[in-house]
Amino acid sequence: MTLSHDYAAHHASYAQRTRRAIEMAGLEIFAQKNRSNTVTAILLPDGVDGDRILDRMQDHGYILSGGLNQWHGHIVRIAHMGNNIAEESEFIKMLAQLSVILREEGVSLSIDLDEAFRQSGQEL
Repeated sequence: MTLSHDYAAHHASYAQRTRRAIEMAGLEIFAQKNRSNTVTAILLPDGVDGDRILDRMQDHGYILSGGLNQWHGHIVRIAHMGNNIAEESEFIKMLAQLSVILREEGVSLSIDLDEAFRQSGQEL
């Protein structure tokens, strides 16, 4: 059986663009080494409640994940696989909503994540 789509390349592209967008926005990526192409974690600034961000994103129909154990409440994980990346426009809408919520929760962004993601696609 042959797949008609190169899923590994698709995951890698979204991972690269998502990470570039996070960096462009001035946020910190949690894992610096041995990163998976299926998920990216944002390390939240001190004092920002990760659970509140996740709850607010869920209120808007987006399911993101948080950290485990000592990282609970300190990171937000964005998946770039499956339905999350089926339509680029939907992924961009999710990043736009995340930008709004991050700003409302007191996080300073150099650029909105959705705009940075769009720009990162032009750089490839």
